[in-house]
Amino acid sequence: WNTGRGIIMYEDIFNYQNIDMKIIKLAKESKQSPNAKIINDSVKTVKELQDETNKLGLDAKKQLENFDKFKKLISSLTKEIEEIENSGDYNSEETQKIIKDYLFQLNKIQGNIYILKSNFEKINKSFEEAKIKVIDAKNNHKNAKEKQDQFFAEINGKINSYKKQLKDMESNIDPALLEKFKDAKNDKIYPVFVKLTDDNACGGCRQKLATNELNKLKADKIIVCEHCRRYIVDKE
Repeated sequence: WNTGRGIIMYEDIFNYQNIDMKIIKLAKESKQSPNAKIINDSVKTVKELQDETNKLGLDAKKQLENFDKFKKLISSLTKEIEEIENSGDYNSEETQKIIKDYLFQLNKIQGNIYILKSNFEKINKSFEEAKIKVIDAKNNHKNAKEKQDQFFAEINGKINSYKKQLKDMESNIDPALLEKFKDAKNDKIYPVFVKLTDDNACGGCRQKLATNELNKLKADKIIVCEHCRRYIVDKE
Protein backbone atom coordinates (compact mmCIF):
# COMPACT_ATOMS: atom_id res chain seq x y z
CA TRP A 1 0.00 0.00 0.00
CA ASN A 2 1.94 2.96 -1.31
CA THR A 3 1.42 6.59 -0.37
CA GLY A 4 3.51 9.69 -0.80
CA ARG A 5 5.38 8.60 2.32
CA GLY A 6 6.23 5.20 0.91
CA ILE A 7 5.19 1.79 2.26
CA ILE A 8 2.93 2.20 5.28
CA MET A 9 4.18 0.53 8.42
CA TYR A 10 1.21 -1.49 9.72
CA GLU A 11 2.65 -2.01 13.17
CA ASP A 12 1.07 1.27 14.35
CA ILE A 13 -2.45 0.34 13.20
CA PHE A 14 -2.17 -3.09 14.84
CA ASN A 15 -1.05 -1.48 18.09
CA TYR A 16 -3.95 0.95 17.75
CA GLN A 17 -6.37 -1.93 17.16
CA ASN A 18 -4.99 -3.87 20.14
CA ILE A 19 -5.62 -0.89 22.43
CA ASP A 20 -9.11 -0.51 20.96
CA MET A 21 -9.78 -4.21 21.62
CA LYS A 22 -8.79 -3.70 25.25
CA ILE A 23 -11.40 -0.94 25.50
CA ILE A 24 -14.06 -3.25 24.02
CA LYS A 25 -13.10 -6.00 26.45
CA LEU A 26 -13.32 -3.63 29.42
CA ALA A 27 -16.69 -2.33 28.21
CA LYS A 28 -17.99 -5.93 28.17
CA GLU A 29 -16.60 -6.54 31.64
CA SER A 30 -18.41 -3.46 32.91
CA LYS A 31 -21.71 -5.02 31.81
CA GLN A 32 -20.82 -8.23 33.64
CA SER A 33 -20.02 -6.69 36.99
CA PRO A 34 -19.55 -9.39 39.67
CA ASN A 35 -21.93 -7.42 41.89
CA ALA A 36 -24.62 -6.92 39.21
CA LYS A 37 -26.35 -10.21 40.15
CA ILE A 38 -26.40 -9.28 43.84
CA ILE A 39 -27.94 -5.91 43.00
CA ASN A 40 -30.55 -7.45 40.69
CA ASP A 41 -31.37 -10.19 43.23
CA SER A 42 -31.70 -7.60 46.01
CA VAL A 43 -34.08 -5.46 43.95
CA LYS A 44 -36.10 -8.57 43.05
CA THR A 45 -36.22 -9.68 46.71
CA VAL A 46 -37.42 -6.28 47.92
CA LYS A 47 -40.13 -6.19 45.24
CA GLU A 48 -41.31 -9.71 46.15
CA LEU A 49 -41.35 -8.80 49.85
CA GLN A 50 -43.32 -5.63 49.12
CA ASP A 51 -45.89 -7.75 47.29
CA GLU A 52 -45.93 -10.19 50.21
CA THR A 53 -46.45 -7.45 52.82
CA ASN A 54 -49.23 -5.93 50.70
CA LYS A 55 -50.99 -9.32 50.77
CA LEU A 56 -50.38 -9.57 54.52
CA GLY A 57 -51.90 -6.11 54.93
CA LEU A 58 -55.01 -7.16 53.02
CA ASP A 59 -55.24 -10.32 55.11
CA ALA A 60 -54.86 -8.32 58.33
CA LYS A 61 -57.60 -5.95 57.17
CA LYS A 62 -59.87 -8.91 56.50
CA GLN A 63 -59.15 -10.34 59.95
CA LEU A 64 -59.96 -6.98 61.56
CA GLU A 65 -63.24 -6.86 59.68
CA ASN A 66 -64.07 -10.32 61.03
CA PHE A 67 -63.08 -9.21 64.52
CA ASP A 68 -65.40 -6.17 64.30
CA LYS A 69 -68.20 -8.44 63.10
CA PHE A 70 -67.71 -10.75 66.09
CA LYS A 71 -67.61 -7.77 68.47
CA LYS A 72 -70.94 -6.51 67.15
CA LEU A 73 -72.42 -9.99 67.43
CA ILE A 74 -71.20 -10.37 71.02
CA SER A 75 -72.63 -6.96 71.89
CA SER A 76 -75.98 -7.93 70.38
CA LEU A 77 -76.10 -11.28 72.21
CA THR A 78 -75.05 -9.67 75.50
CA LYS A 79 -77.82 -7.11 75.15
CA GLU A 80 -80.41 -9.82 74.50
CA ILE A 81 -79.21 -11.83 77.52
CA GLU A 82 -79.46 -8.72 79.70
CA GLU A 83 -83.05 -8.19 78.51
CA ILE A 84 -83.92 -11.75 79.58
CA GLU A 85 -82.28 -11.14 82.98
CA ASN A 86 -84.24 -7.91 83.42
CA SER A 87 -87.49 -9.63 82.54
CA GLY A 88 -86.92 -12.21 85.28
CA ASP A 89 -88.23 -14.94 83.00
CA TYR A 90 -85.61 -17.69 83.33
CA ASN A 91 -87.57 -20.83 83.71
CA SER A 92 -89.77 -21.01 80.67
CA GLU A 93 -88.84 -23.61 78.10
CA GLU A 94 -88.58 -20.98 75.38
CA THR A 95 -86.25 -18.79 77.46
CA GLN A 96 -84.01 -21.75 78.32
CA LYS A 97 -83.84 -22.62 74.63
CA ILE A 98 -82.91 -19.04 73.72
CA ILE A 99 -80.25 -18.86 76.44
CA LYS A 100 -78.82 -22.19 75.31
CA ASP A 101 -78.64 -20.94 71.73
CA TYR A 102 -76.98 -17.70 72.87
CA LEU A 103 -74.37 -19.59 74.86
CA PHE A 104 -73.70 -21.84 71.88
CA GLN A 105 -73.16 -18.80 69.64
CA LEU A 106 -70.92 -17.14 72.23
CA ASN A 107 -68.78 -20.28 72.53
CA LYS A 108 -68.54 -20.44 68.73
CA ILE A 109 -67.53 -16.78 68.57
CA GLN A 110 -64.96 -17.37 71.28
CA GLY A 111 -63.44 -20.18 69.18
CA ASN A 112 -63.38 -17.90 66.14
CA ILE A 113 -61.66 -15.18 68.16
CA TYR A 114 -58.95 -17.65 69.17
CA ILE A 115 -58.47 -18.43 65.48
CA LEU A 116 -58.31 -14.71 64.73
CA LYS A 117 -55.70 -14.28 67.47
CA SER A 118 -53.62 -17.07 65.94
CA ASN A 119 -53.98 -15.54 62.47
CA PHE A 120 -52.88 -12.13 63.76
CA GLU A 121 -49.83 -13.69 65.41
CA LYS A 122 -48.89 -15.43 62.15
CA ILE A 123 -49.37 -12.21 60.17
CA ASN A 124 -47.30 -10.25 62.67
CA LYS A 125 -44.54 -12.87 62.58
CA SER A 126 -44.55 -12.79 58.77
CA PHE A 127 -44.37 -8.98 58.84
CA GLU A 128 -41.35 -9.09 61.16
CA GLU A 129 -39.61 -11.73 59.02
CA ALA A 130 -40.31 -9.72 55.85
CA LYS A 131 -38.98 -6.57 57.51
CA ILE A 132 -35.70 -8.31 58.40
CA LYS A 133 -35.37 -9.69 54.87
CA VAL A 134 -35.97 -6.23 53.38
CA ILE A 135 -33.28 -4.73 55.62
CA ASP A 136 -30.84 -7.51 54.62
CA ALA A 137 -31.68 -7.07 50.93
CA LYS A 138 -31.18 -3.31 51.13
CA ASN A 139 -27.85 -3.75 52.93
CA ASN A 140 -26.74 -6.26 50.29
CA HIS A 141 -27.81 -3.84 47.58
CA LYS A 142 -25.93 -0.96 49.22
CA ASN A 143 -22.71 -2.97 49.68
CA ALA A 144 -22.86 -4.38 46.15
CA LYS A 145 -23.62 -0.93 44.71
CA GLU A 146 -20.60 0.56 46.46
CA LYS A 147 -18.37 -2.23 45.13
CA GLN A 148 -19.88 -1.92 41.67
CA ASP A 149 -19.35 1.86 41.63
CA GLN A 150 -15.73 1.29 42.60
CA PHE A 151 -15.46 -1.41 39.92
CA PHE A 152 -16.93 0.96 37.30
CA ALA A 153 -14.61 3.75 38.41
CA GLU A 154 -11.60 1.48 37.89
CA ILE A 155 -12.91 0.25 34.54
CA ASN A 156 -13.71 3.78 33.34
CA GLY A 157 -10.30 4.96 34.50
CA LYS A 158 -8.62 2.30 32.37
CA ILE A 159 -10.91 2.99 29.40
CA ASN A 160 -10.20 6.73 29.55
CA SER A 161 -6.47 6.01 29.76
CA TYR A 162 -6.66 3.75 26.70
CA LYS A 163 -8.74 6.34 24.82
CA LYS A 164 -6.04 8.93 25.49
CA GLN A 165 -3.45 6.50 24.14
CA LEU A 166 -5.53 6.05 20.99
CA LYS A 167 -5.83 9.79 20.55
CA ASP A 168 -2.07 10.21 20.91
CA MET A 169 -1.42 7.34 18.48
CA GLU A 170 -3.66 8.70 15.72
CA SER A 171 -1.14 11.33 14.66
CA ASN A 172 1.31 8.56 13.71
CA ILE A 173 -1.20 6.56 11.65
CA ASP A 174 -2.02 7.27 8.02
CA PRO A 175 -5.40 9.09 8.00
CA ALA A 176 -6.73 6.95 5.12
CA LEU A 177 -5.83 3.77 7.01
CA LEU A 178 -7.39 5.09 10.19
CA GLU A 179 -10.57 6.00 8.32
CA LYS A 180 -10.80 2.48 6.89
CA PHE A 181 -10.42 1.08 10.41
CA LYS A 182 -13.23 3.24 11.80
CA ASP A 183 -15.55 2.63 8.81
CA ALA A 184 -15.09 -1.15 8.99
CA LYS A 185 -15.62 -1.14 12.75
CA ASN A 186 -18.86 0.81 12.31
CA ASP A 187 -19.93 -1.89 9.85
CA LYS A 188 -19.43 -4.49 12.62
CA ILE A 189 -16.25 -5.85 11.01
CA TYR A 190 -13.91 -6.53 13.88
CA PRO A 191 -11.04 -6.96 14.29
CA VAL A 192 -10.52 -4.86 11.17
CA PHE A 193 -6.88 -5.69 10.42
CA VAL A 194 -5.56 -9.24 10.58
CA LYS A 195 -2.35 -10.89 9.48
CA LEU A 196 -1.88 -13.68 7.00
CA THR A 197 -1.51 -16.97 8.87
CA ASP A 198 1.36 -19.42 8.38
CA ASP A 199 -0.91 -21.61 6.26
CA ASN A 200 -1.82 -18.66 4.01
CA ALA A 201 -5.29 -18.05 5.44
CA CYS A 202 -7.11 -14.93 6.61
CA GLY A 203 -6.28 -14.26 10.24
CA GLY A 204 -9.94 -13.39 10.84
CA CYS A 205 -12.19 -15.97 9.19
CA ARG A 206 -9.40 -18.57 8.60
CA GLN A 207 -10.36 -19.02 4.95
CA LYS A 208 -7.33 -19.91 2.81
CA LEU A 209 -6.40 -17.44 0.10
CA ALA A 210 -6.33 -18.39 -3.56
CA THR A 211 -3.03 -18.09 -5.47
CA ASN A 212 -4.08 -14.87 -7.19
CA GLU A 213 -5.02 -13.35 -3.81
CA LEU A 214 -1.66 -14.34 -2.34
CA ASN A 215 0.14 -12.80 -5.29
CA LYS A 216 -1.83 -9.57 -4.86
CA LEU A 217 -1.07 -9.56 -1.13
CA LYS A 218 2.65 -10.01 -1.80
CA ALA A 219 2.54 -7.10 -4.20
CA ASP A 220 0.30 -4.69 -2.29
CA LYS A 221 1.10 -5.84 1.27
CA ILE A 222 -2.60 -5.59 2.12
CA ILE A 223 -5.86 -6.85 0.60
CA VAL A 224 -9.51 -7.14 1.59
CA CYS A 225 -10.67 -10.68 2.46
CA GLU A 226 -13.35 -11.80 0.03
CA HIS A 227 -15.09 -13.78 2.79
CA CYS A 228 -15.14 -11.58 5.91
CA ARG A 229 -14.19 -8.17 4.44
CA ARG A 230 -11.32 -7.72 6.89
CA TYR A 231 -8.04 -6.20 5.79
CA ILE A 232 -5.37 -8.89 5.53
CA VAL A 233 -1.80 -7.71 5.99
CA ASP A 234 1.16 -9.71 4.71
CA LYS A 235 2.95 -11.29 7.67
CA GLU A 236 6.37 -10.53 6.19
